[in-house]
Amino acid sequence: MNEDIQHALESSIVGPLVEDGLMDVAEYSIDEVFNNEIIKQIPIVKTVIGVIQTGINIHDRLFLKKIVAFLVGINHISEKQRKKVIDKINSSKKYRMKVGEKLLYIIDKCDDYINAENIAKLFSAMVKGDISYEQYLEASRIISRISMNELKLFMKSYDSSSLSYEAINLLHTGLVFVDTEKPEVEVVKHEPTDWDDPQEYYDAEVHGGESSVRSTKSGDVIFKVFGNEDKTKR
Repeated sequence: MNEDIQHALESSIVGPLVEDGLMDVAEYSIDEVFNNEIIKQIPIVKTVIGVIQTGINIHDRLFLKKIVAFLVGINHISEKQRKKVIDKINSSKKYRMKVGEKLLYIIDKCDDYINAENIAKLFSAMVKGDISYEQYLEASRIISRISMNELKLFMKSYDSSSLSYEAINLLHTGLVFVDTEKPEVEVVKHEPTDWDDPQEYYDAEVHGGESSVRSTKSGDVIFKVFGNEDKTKR
């Protein structure tokens, strides 16, 4: 990733966002996002446009829309909160990659701007301290590539102990896994009941071994963030 773009994204995240320009991205076409003069004041947007000015393709335009969608999603978090958390992560020797660079990879992998909006919701939860940075990274890897229908199915079927069996269709997403109980074999002794054959005999009874669909740890994190959001809308 271009270092100028990385620094511009971090600058956009920790600095003041252009409030009048941060609108509902769904209402704007790609061209409108790309040509909006207010949005172009945002450092990351200005930098990306400058880097690709000589050969703008559809991927670049889509990437810009995803970037703006992400910024819209974190706009409600104060600058102070954003800066404090990002500075703490960037100064930690635990992480080799800076927040801005990691975010660029995550957003670039998003299928569309809706996924980028969901990444922003996870990021906001991380900044507020509801989830850890590690949980955010793992959950983002899943959210960046699942569809809204898959997310809705997961939210609908979620239970902390086991999910409805239709959630087995989500095995490829990383949201769920199949948990099979370890079967227990009990040897049962039977006393003779027939005087003509007074021999005791044994047989085996198998208990357990049932399978159920359960949420992964990242799935629990995703439900924590998006489940709480869903409750506030009811």
